[in-house]
Amino acid sequence: MNYRKEADPVSHVSILPFSTRSTVKPSDCKAFVLEVLKYRGDEDIHRQIEEWEVPKFPVNGHDLVSQGCPKGKMMSVIMKKLREMWKQSDFEMGHDELVASIPKVLDETDPSELTAAPKLTRKEKKMQAGLKKK
Repeated sequence: MNYRKEADPVSHVSILPFSTRSTVKPSDCKAFVLEVLKYRGDEDIHRQIEEWEVPKFPVNGHDLVSQGCPKGKMMSVIMKKLREMWKQSDFEMGHDELVASIPKVLDETDPSELTAAPKLTRKEKKMQAGLKKK
């Protein structure tokens, strides 16, 4: 099932649940979009998105470990790359295809991606957020 078709108004929204911070649940993202559409009076699009089922990412940590991924920071890096591949495929890649790609993704992962970013103070985070908006 193709979740993003260009003529479909849902196509602009379908990527949203997977483009936000990882702490935001896709269902919450969908609920937010529905509320905005209700406020705007876009009944047709509201109905389409309400009927649209948010795709569930088919890979979990057990799949990574079964393919030889070391536990820890490497798992989150690999999971992020797999999620990006899944999004690029319009959510078409299934469990087996994603799991089969884990060894290749592991081989292509640069060790520098595993270094933790320095912790920022609240002030630094606010400054960084302000720069991104401009």
